[in-house]
Amino acid sequence: MTRLYKTFFFILILPVVLYAQIQDIKFERISVDQGLSNAVTLCLLQDRKGFIWIGTEYGLNRYDGYTVKVFTHDLGEPNSISDNFIEVIYEDPADSGKVLWIGTKGGLNKLDLENEKFTHYLHNPEDSTSLSHTRVNAICKDNKGFLWIGSWPGGLIRFNRESEEFINFKNDPKNQFSLSDNRITSVYADHAGNLWVGAMDCLNKLNLSDSSANKKIESHLKKEDQYQFQHYYLDQTRPAAWRSNYITDIFEDHEGVFWIASDMGLYTFDRKTNQFKRYSLKTGKKEPKTIRWPESIFEDSAGELWFATIGQGLVNINSERDRLTTYLHDPNSAYNFIVPSNNTSHSIVDHTGVIWVASYDYGANKLIPNRKKFQNFKHIPGDTTTLSEDRITSICEDKEGNLWMSTFDGRINKFDKEKKHIVQYPITTRHISLSRSGELWLAKGRSLRKFDPQNGKVINYVGSKYSNSSLIGSQITTNLEYIRALYYVYEDREGTVWCLIGHTSSGKALFQFDENKRQFSPYKILSDEKIQKDLTLLYEDRSGTLWFGTNRNGLVQRIITQNDPTEKNTNLYTIKMKRMISTVSAVI
Repeated sequence: MTRLYKTFFFILILPVVLYAQIQDIKFERISVDQGLSNAVTLCLLQDRKGFIWIGTEYGLNRYDGYTVKVFTHDLGEPNSISDNFIEVIYEDPADSGKVLWIGTKGGLNKLDLENEKFTHYLHNPEDSTSLSHTRVNAICKDNKGFLWIGSWPGGLIRFNRESEEFINFKNDPKNQFSLSDNRITSVYADHAGNLWVGAMDCLNKLNLSDSSANKKIESHLKKEDQYQFQHYYLDQTRPAAWRSNYITDIFEDHEGVFWIASDMGLYTFDRKTNQFKRYSLKTGKKEPKTIRWPESIFEDSAGELWFATIGQGLVNINSERDRLTTYLHDPNSAYNFIVPSNNTSHSIVDHTGVIWVASYDYGANKLIPNRKKFQNFKHIPGDTTTLSEDRITSICEDKEGNLWMSTFDGRINKFDKEKKHIVQYPITTRHISLSRSGELWLAKGRSLRKFDPQNGKVINYVGSKYSNSSLIGSQITTNLEYIRALYYVYEDREGTVWCLIGHTSSGKALFQFDENKRQFSPYKILSDEKIQKDLTLLYEDRSGTLWFGTNRNGLVQRIITQNDPTEKNTNLYTIKMKRMISTVSAVI
């Protein structure tokens, strides 16, 4: 998406807050004072690891939530970025979080995230297989793995990453099937195998799923008249000289609806009839609600659409597409910091559902909601649709979105997502967690059980019916009477069941439970025996790393040593954090 203005800022905002009161919102600015290389920010991206990348007029910035690291061009460093004017940032999921592609006014850059070195792809007038122009302002990938690059005014470019060759597509006035215009604003590859190209004058389509079309693309260097672009104009009712067809963004939502943003407003495009329809919402008033000049489009996890606009602030269309909400800047309001400008230019959503919005008028801002509205669930005597007890000891969520809780009285309580109330179960436990198969692990006293919510069956793994030797490995004890309590149970993605067990002779200990053999094996922590006795909980993150909470030793991470794949010498160490705390009661 090509920028018509020079400056904008971004806002951090959770979707849930937009339905809360304005007074519940606070914000803080991320500016040059916090390390940003330049206040004129041009593009945003969150990478696979969660870092926010910010492109500015002077440098690339990486924000980790605390500090900013800046990457700028250095004449004395050949592996620095080729240009400081950052137009677009793109991450290919196939690169496994190791590479970012950066479009600048001075060429295309590939950033190796492991060594933080840049590889440059530049325009060479003597080489027809190089970039057609130095400016790169749009990037996407097709289903064959090729990168498609938009350049203003260099046209459309296909990049083969294996051969590192470029094929350049430009407008040919003598060929009606050539690219409509060399001023490219956006590129988008849809699920049907088509490439859509937004240009200054219209929407272009190139069919990539047709084998003959791909052959024509491969022969493009020799025969420029063998490829065909189809052109679609937003407004055919007015003379061409008065007609505006400036495309600012292209987006396909989760239902396959094709949305086109332009300087004339928001449109949907029917790819079967090749017809545009301007979006408007009838509200009972004289004038229907519309979006006048959308600059960018994205969809959040709830299926709601968000639009950064020129002059209309931030606009939201709900998932049912029957409500349009506009968030405008109000200079007379005490709470006008919600949308500091009505000229917003770009927006994205990160992995946590947080929305980043960019504006043309201000510096960088991080908007933080202060959510104060909670629905409280409490025990009501005689009502079995409420909690059995108010003191919650553990909580987990199943695959259907229902919440399972254990309470201080030992009961199991389920919050039914569909019925919106509590269901009590006459099963006792102190700790509850979810297994890979969707069953529930229950730990209490000297009892470890597995509960199947589908059929109500309970499997007892530890209890009086089993021999003492089945409970624990001989390295610690074979006597059931020495086991004080099972405090915690957790099953990781590999199916390993972890248990924290209280033992009278050695304090608390960490064990792995073999469900088939019905045996516990002690898990030795080499770095510090104090940590072993101090563990309180376990958690596995998205990468498969296990984290342990302790009572007095902070947060602990499990590290597998490379020279010991059997994990016999698995080590743990305490993470050094800026805000380290001694007691960890929960990890999410």
